[in-house]
Amino acid sequence: MITLRHLIRFYFATTVASFLVTIGKTFIMLLTTLVALLVFHSIDENDLTTPNKIIFVVISWILSIMVNSIFLGLFDEAIICTLQCVAIDMDFNNGHPKYGSASFQTNMQILLDRDDTKYDQGN
Repeated sequence: MITLRHLIRFYFATTVASFLVTIGKTFIMLLTTLVALLVFHSIDENDLTTPNKIIFVVISWILSIMVNSIFLGLFDEAIICTLQCVAIDMDFNNGHPKYGSASFQTNMQILLDRDDTKYDQGN
């Protein structure tokens, strides 16, 4: 029920989180592959296309995908968990979060005031 009450916030946050995870995975995969290519190029500058080197680069690329999925997948779960905590806090305190740091409270108040004016203009 909490997720349904705050569906737009959850959808927006999960969309942003999945976008950031995708960018992170792509960047780390490309960086890992580039480093593997540079290591092999520094070992033997004449020939970069031997099958052993290509196999090692492909293996490092696959391993980087696996490690990315494990570690960056936790970021998405952390976003959902944080949103659930904020949603529960807002539900128990009449739509305004009570707990959190001072900067969190300030930013949430700015966001909530912006949402309130948007709803007031629509009525």
